Amino acid sequence: MARWAGGVLVVAAAVLVSVVGVEEGSSGAASVLIGSADGTSLIASSMAVALLALTVGIWSVGVPRWMLPMSILGGIAASCATALAGFALLVTSDMTVTPLVYQGCDTGYVAVERSFLFASNGVVFHREGPVVVTHVGRSWGDDGYKPFANGTYAFREEDGTWVLRYATDSSSVGAGGAPPIVLPVFDDSRRKCGMSNPAGLRSSSEPTPTITPTPLSSEDVDAAVRDLIADSFEASIGTVVDGTGVPIDASSAVPISASCLEGDGVQRETILDFGTGDNARSVSQILDVWTAAGYDADRAMQEDIRYSETLPVARMSIRDRTSIDGMLHMTITSACVTAE
Repeated sequence: MARWAGGVLVVAAAVLVSVVGVEEGSSGAASVLIGSADGTSLIASSMAVALLALTVGIWSVGVPRWMLPMSILGGIAASCATALAGFALLVTSDMTVTPLVYQGCDTGYVAVERSFLFASNGVVFHREGPVVVTHVGRSWGDDGYKPFANGTYAFREEDGTWVLRYATDSSSVGAGGAPPIVLPVFDDSRRKCGMSNPAGLRSSSEPTPTITPTPLSSEDVDAAVRDLIADSFEASIGTVVDGTGVPIDASSAVPISASCLEGDGVQRETILDFGTGDNARSVSQILDVWTAAGYDADRAMQEDIRYSETLPVARMSIRDRTSIDGMLHMTITSACVTAE
């Protein structure tokens, strides 16, 4: 048993040293990606295996009686370290690796995404060889959403580069929600074409539809948003207040402009954090107002959503975080309109 544990320890240590060597030798710019295992998961798994082998070796090796207390303490310490390494492996295990596709062809880029609790993050790599990749950008998602694994991303060629935009949750598929990642275009004749995403996911390899902005101006959609906010506040229980307890109304909303995820134009987005006399009842009544206005219903984790493909407002979401900060968090995003 001790010899077996020793052999496993040597192999695990060799993997750990190899991966760390690649990352440290490039000052963090390069990493290792083997199949569905990236550098982080390889380090976590090799450490867990090495510590497990060390633990087995300590408990299985016979020692003189006078060394028994030290052996027991060493075994306990190794067992605790193994448990911690196992937890780290569990945290890093919810990972997906997605080759990024543009117009049916492999771009040479791959996204590695992880989720834990209600958050997700990802790293976009460029493949430099069979196992070595370089870091080129980062992504994030809300409520554990993985945009690249779900296929909710889009490329656009601009000035000899690829601009990569992605949705940050299931309700922002048409609106982006994060700064784009600008990537160089690599002319690689070895790129594979005819690729498709897994069944059930929207494929970015399909031709990106051209979205014609609605014949509305930003003033038109701003007015529609203000009306919805006013109706929402009117439906709320008690007085609507901001984080400092000061009463607010629809005029407090300040929209910002963001580029549409697909096609030309801009979308107007308004974010409001507010409290009411009864947040739970207010959410229910606000959703009734949105539904009555003709919007379809959806729900993500801890977030109620209303959306439309024809009305001036593309999507609305509200999240009750009373237990965290005592506030309701509302986001309203307009339809894509002509940029002015």
